[in-house]
Amino acid sequence: MLHDRRDPKGERRFFYNDGSAAVRPNIVLDGLPPNLEDVIAEIAVGSSSGKSLLFGDLCVRCPVTQVLQDTGKKRDGEPLTWLSKNRPSRPPENKGATFAVNGVFGPHSFNHVIHPGEDFTILREK
Repeated sequence: MLHDRRDPKGERRFFYNDGSAAVRPNIVLDGLPPNLEDVIAEIAVGSSSGKSLLFGDLCVRCPVTQVLQDTGKKRDGEPLTWLSKNRPSRPPENKGATFAVNGVFGPHSFNHVIHPGEDFTILREK
């Protein structure tokens, strides 16, 4: 099972039951129901800055997620086993367990920065 909490530096991480880090997301959207990022196409970030993020394909997770990054030891198949059982079913072209989505800045977001705690609004769904 994965748990969402902050590490000792205050950064958001997803951990296993034993406390080891599972995945290290680049951006986390608080306040969404589980798996909603799978159907979002675009969000606006901030109040009036013109920043947006476009959501693309699902992230198929690789076997590196099964290696404890601190020690180099391989885990017992987690988190891929858990993700395969607990994530909604995916299209056949997504071979493997998925978690999160790929995203890019929108066309008018050049040279913008997303800051922790900024509000976001869902603009479009897929």
